[in-house]
Amino acid sequence: QANILNSLVYTFGSLLVALPFGMLLALLLNQPIRCRVLFRTVIIVPWIVSQIVTALLWGWLLSPQFGPVNFFIRTWFGAPFDFLGQTGAAMPTLILTNVWRSFPYPMLLLLAALQTIPEEMYEAARVDGAAAWQRFWRITLPLIRNTLLITTIMLSLHYFNMITLPLILTGGGPVGVTDVLSLRVYREAFNFYHMGLASAVAVYIFLFNIVFS
Repeated sequence: QANILNSLVYTFGSLLVALPFGMLLALLLNQPIRCRVLFRTVIIVPWIVSQIVTALLWGWLLSPQFGPVNFFIRTWFGAPFDFLGQTGAAMPTLILTNVWRSFPYPMLLLLAALQTIPEEMYEAARVDGAAAWQRFWRITLPLIRNTLLITTIMLSLHYFNMITLPLILTGGGPVGVTDVLSLRVYREAFNFYHMGLASAVAVYIFLFNIVFS
């Protein structure tokens, strides 16, 4: 049960941050700003980086011994903070690391959907006196709803089945607070060689994938 709860917290916590952030960036990059192509190219870099590299990078950044983040924390507050070793901070840190890597995916899909909306619809709404938030709720959101739904499904499956990032970054610790279901399958199968138990847990993952789909 704890593994299932951890997986749900990890999946929905990542979705609640990655989707709005990706939407915000897509809306910004859909505007006629300077160096727009350059910004789009730079922003998708985290999605290209592998999960192993992401875990090693953020493990170094947040290291309480020699990480640059804790260097500033130690300078300002006098003592480092172990982001990955504290039970209350490990899961939020893992979620934010996952969001940093995966937010370009919803951003790209939603940006492509935004570019299919005719500009004439926004011009007509402006003539009718619609404010920016009204144009978003009445025009943008309904027209990209299908893309948003597909993006949510794809991300939920990706997050729920993810193993490399939690394995390298936290290993399921501390005290099992980041021990997600996929990590339990990996450990039971390849660390303890409990193939029957690992297969049984994998069936649960399969059922959750059906539910998400």
